[in-house]
Amino acid sequence: MNQVIKKSQQLTTLGQYSRVSQSCNYKLSQVRIVDPMLIRIVQGSKVISYKGEIYEILAGELLVVPANSLLDITNQNIQNKIYLADCFTWPQEILKQYESLKTTQSTDFTHQIKIVRSVPNIFNASINYTISIIQDPLSNYDLLLHQFIQLLRCLEIVNINFPISVNEGLKQKLERLILGAPTKKWQSKAIAKHFAMSESTLRRRLSDEGTSLSNILFEARMSYGLKLLQTTHLNITQIAQEVGYDSGSRFAIYFRKRFGFSPKHMRDR
Repeated sequence: MNQVIKKSQQLTTLGQYSRVSQSCNYKLSQVRIVDPMLIRIVQGSKVISYKGEIYEILAGELLVVPANSLLDITNQNIQNKIYLADCFTWPQEILKQYESLKTTQSTDFTHQIKIVRSVPNIFNASINYTISIIQDPLSNYDLLLHQFIQLLRCLEIVNINFPISVNEGLKQKLERLILGAPTKKWQSKAIAKHFAMSESTLRRRLSDEGTSLSNILFEARMSYGLKLLQTTHLNITQIAQEVGYDSGSRFAIYFRKRFGFSPKHMRDR
């Protein structure tokens, strides 16, 4: 297994970090952010459409996105330099742990995207140190946990506090389950058993939420495939295998169907 992917999977219980690079300016439509996310633009700019409004985030600025947000995204090159960004996410378990550490419980939560134009030096320093800890082969779970929680403290400095999701639907729970093991050959029987319900109840519950198992599987695979295109040097065939497809050509067909262009074009200059 690719070492970048292996390291990323080891971080799953704490959160996720990835360095995103993109050399094309294609628009990515209807991208779902499953877990709360912090994005620091390193190079280039990010243009997003969110709830009918257009925003541009420049190099050195932060974009904060709450869980279960839907965005249109264009990562832009500037002066022929590829787009680069540092991205962090946190699972619900870490948000709950962070909330339990506080002497005073939060009441003012962030439910909309936030852009931090002027980033405190201590925040940038904490981001840089967290990245160095993640990349250090000698780092351990406790140190990583401390740093992911430290970033949440830094977010509070700029008045951002992620809410704990207490009324998540089956769709969101299933998205997290699949994204936790995207290479697995998921079957409805095993998924229904995981959620302690029958297959018919699973289908009905998802239908009530306006979706289906096949659609969630498709979106999860495309989302993970997009992430691998942006964060690794794996070729198309290797990425296809990582997201559960037998061939690179089949993955390319579905990727084009989802995003409107081929995965190869994601890396074109």
